[in-house]
Amino acid sequence: MSDEPENLNEKETTTENVTSAESKNENIPAQTEENKAENAEISSEGAKKEYDGQVVAVDRDFKKHLTIEGLIVEPPDIYLENGVHIGSKFKTNDMRPYIYRIKTARTPKGWIKISVFDVAKIDKKIRTAAKFLSAYTPGRFDSGTLTNPNSKKYVEPKVVFITNPAEDKQAIKEAVEEHLPVIVFANSNTRHKNIDFVIPGNNVGKYSIAMLYWLLTKEISKIKNFEFNVPVPRATAVDAEGKEIPHEFVSTEEPSDYLLVMREINKALKRKRRNKKGSIKIKHKIIIR
Repeated sequence: MSDEPENLNEKETTTENVTSAESKNENIPAQTEENKAENAEISSEGAKKEYDGQVVAVDRDFKKHLTIEGLIVEPPDIYLENGVHIGSKFKTNDMRPYIYRIKTARTPKGWIKISVFDVAKIDKKIRTAAKFLSAYTPGRFDSGTLTNPNSKKYVEPKVVFITNPAEDKQAIKEAVEEHLPVIVFANSNTRHKNIDFVIPGNNVGKYSIAMLYWLLTKEISKIKNFEFNVPVPRATAVDAEGKEIPHEFVSTEEPSDYLLVMREINKALKRKRRNKKGSIKIKHKIIIR
């Protein structure tokens, strides 16, 4: 009699195991579908480790991420070629939603970590800004343009567009005083104070700035039904035979130079604070427009 309950318990446990196994098998397809993204990330980890530290334009996992349809210009490699997706060494919490990942890159001063923007979000922001800006006529800003009525260049604009908010603080200040909307190209270290709309992207490299303005102009021309025959700006070099050679690593050349120049500027500013009568001497120039 004592053996029968044990056998019954064994049968019950076996039936429970069978039913649980069946339920697990039923859930396997759903789990695999839900974990496709995770598996892709796990499989790309090897590519990250393999490519980190090498001089390449894009690593494998980022190219997988860029299999996007419906961009303003195809293929997506053009964005990468011009370094539009490359941020700076620093990042703010305001720009965190637009950052896809952090990449390790080689510079003349050693290894640094650079923020990489999500190209799909850059494209989406450009489309939104183009819809708003298509209702206005572009112009140029000079100091006093917005706040000095006695100036010959005084105008009453409806919106202010800024390439680099870190360098054009005066334009933002005057726009805030006149209660004007401010749209900017924002790098990974940009804070959103006094800024109404940001377009994430590399606002330091000359190729990336050209590409961002090209995308914006193309989209505005499309909205206004204008002809737009300007070729796509390409960050390419020419060899002895006249063939185009793309930059091997736009992402480290331009941001690293920018960081070195900014470091020199900060040192000069510190020297000026120590000696107010001293002058700032900077060997390099930063082209932001």
